[in-house]
Amino acid sequence: MHGPDSSRYHQYARRVRTVHFQDANSANHYRIEAAGYAWLGQQLRGNPLLPGLRNIHFQDCTGDSPHLGLLPLMLSPTVERIKLGNSFLNVPLFHSYALPLICDGALSLKNLVLHDESTSVVGVGHSYWDTLIKIAGRLQGLDLRFPQSPSIDTLTLRQLCIHFEHLTSLTLDVHTDFHQPSSPTQTGPVLPTLQTLHLINRSGAQLCPCYPSFLLEKATSITFMSVHNIQSGGNFAEALDTLSTAKSLRIVEIKGPGRCILEASITPFLHRLQLEEFHVNTRSLKHTLGQEPGYRILQSVAQAVVAGEYHLKRLTLPIWRETVDLNGYSCESGPSCYPPLSCILYVAQHIKGLEHLSISIDSSIHGLNDETVATMIQNWEEPDIPSSLRHLEIAEMRDLDKNFTPDEYRNIARLLDTIFPNLISVTMIHDERLSNRWDGHWQLIEEYRRMRRIIRMDRGYSWI
Repeated sequence: MHGPDSSRYHQYARRVRTVHFQDANSANHYRIEAAGYAWLGQQLRGNPLLPGLRNIHFQDCTGDSPHLGLLPLMLSPTVERIKLGNSFLNVPLFHSYALPLICDGALSLKNLVLHDESTSVVGVGHSYWDTLIKIAGRLQGLDLRFPQSPSIDTLTLRQLCIHFEHLTSLTLDVHTDFHQPSSPTQTGPVLPTLQTLHLINRSGAQLCPCYPSFLLEKATSITFMSVHNIQSGGNFAEALDTLSTAKSLRIVEIKGPGRCILEASITPFLHRLQLEEFHVNTRSLKHTLGQEPGYRILQSVAQAVVAGEYHLKRLTLPIWRETVDLNGYSCESGPSCYPPLSCILYVAQHIKGLEHLSISIDSSIHGLNDETVATMIQNWEEPDIPSSLRHLEIAEMRDLDKNFTPDEYRNIARLLDTIFPNLISVTMIHDERLSNRWDGHWQLIEEYRRMRRIIRMDRGYSWI
């Protein structure tokens, strides 16, 4: 480590900024014994192994993991972020050795992530919180995620927050035993420098009672994790009554892989909250047969944004559509359940400030009033304020037997460049359930749109 041939090692060691440790599944991988790390530590003579290191990530390391021997050699004075995940947090050595070592040795630590998805009957012990209090004064970012096990009571959570005097970013996915309601806490200032607070909710459409009012009031982002279908338009009513008083709330996500959500249950978020981002990442949106047609969902959501008189910057809607009969059973919905290209005209004309849109469309069908792409271009009336959309993500839902024509490539590219003059990129949504049949076709459309944009900007005019 200090001989004439070590210069190359030191040259590269100073460049390393991030190290990720994870135990190998195969027994054939080479294993460094404890004696090897002891020798390495002796050779370093108290110097860090990687003197420029910034980030350390331990994921799924076991109690006898050889990586534990490297931890004290990695704690360079430059380390600012440490992420510890999953099974590594369950081994006794983590509590008795790794976490205390990090707290004492990483003197420049600013961001800490503790994430464990495993189920624990006992839950997360107080040793976590007692140790975190010791480094609370130097942390600027903290991410605590223990979704499957009881982790903390309200009083302990408040005591923890009192010590975070310099914390600017906090993410919490921590819960009381059986999601029991938070007990009242004394008033007083907590988290005085906090700028972003993300709460992950695991009580369906209701607000998780685990989080006390002083956190809900400071929340800037909330994620609803749903394990059931949202069947009623009023499911979120009680949660919205509370969130409407949270003046800092700017981002809402509804997340439920494999679940569907009624369109009527999401528009109230846009009516009642002053959001900058709204993401619905469920499997599908559904509507009742004979009521609001599925292809009007995007327009109804857009109308809710316009009625709210605020600037939504990012909007994500589910890929799939589902039609149910009056008894709630799924039925055939036909191709018209997906928005045609004409739906984005309303977005371009009316949603001011929108910068990112992620939607599914069927570009093969005519518009709501039988518009074609050619007639949409011909009849386009430029709004007083051009659309600010910069990124468009789409899932093409046209039938596999409806191929693109050469005219469609040119006309769709022309339409997008006309109605979205500030557009930077059109990309495809990637999902394992989606066919990639149309990806290449949309790449051609995007190439032609970019070519038009470059020419338009160089010549300094807008062409129709």
